[in-house]
Amino acid sequence: LHDHRREEVRELMMETDADRLDAIQALGGSLCLIDGRQVWSLFDETPIESLTAPGVEGRATVMECRSSDVLNLVKDMPVEVGGEMYRIKRVERNSPAPGWTAIQLKR
Repeated sequence: LHDHRREEVRELMMETDADRLDAIQALGGSLCLIDGRQVWSLFDETPIESLTAPGVEGRATVMECRSSDVLNLVKDMPVEVGGEMYRIKRVERNSPAPGWTAIQLKR
């Protein structure tokens, strides 16, 4: 690792679940329902251009939460965010950092 990245990694490894929850709440996170359970998460729905159909825009829908809150996720599990229903498309553990999980959603 480059020296400037080593310190960032060290800080992330010292982060606790309580720190992660504080970060989610401080960044405007909200409660969502995953398979009927309440989970704090950061939700992002970003416009993206299709790779297979240039000029066509879609949405990349991702939520990030504490890994400890979402241990048993499976593809197509229902997720409710702000009254909108989604299904799990893909789960990325330890993303964007250790202790976090990024969940790609689909409608």
